[in-house]
Amino acid sequence: ETNIPKKRTGSSNHSKAIIKFYEAIYQAVLRHIDFKKIKCVLCASPGYVKDDFFKYMLEQAVRRDDRALSENKRKFVLCKASSGHKHALEEVFNDASIMVQMNDTRLAKEVETLNRFMRMIDTSPDRAYYGYNHVQKANE
Repeated sequence: ETNIPKKRTGSSNHSKAIIKFYEAIYQAVLRHIDFKKIKCVLCASPGYVKDDFFKYMLEQAVRRDDRALSENKRKFVLCKASSGHKHALEEVFNDASIMVQMNDTRLAKEVETLNRFMRMIDTSPDRAYYGYNHVQKANE
């Protein structure tokens, strides 16, 4: 997590913190994402942060000659989220237009399975078991 100070007149701390935040994400993308194995990268945020980051990333990829990002920019899917917290991912995955773009990925199948599981827990809560013995009993 990175703290970003609020915009204040005459202060450049906000813009410096934003650039530092974008750079940290950029380095994490280069370090952790293998574009040969993945089919899509979701970039979600409230407001225009995702758009500004995507623009920053493409500019830096051209400036630094990072071919991995330049060649795979079409794998990035920009989508709106209500907040920057992890719980906002659920609303992103429930968005039908996003799921259409990700339809042939394994994640779409996992999200559908998770949704079926959550519906089952809602309709029959007695089937929710958590320990080893409980799971074995539920399986019977």
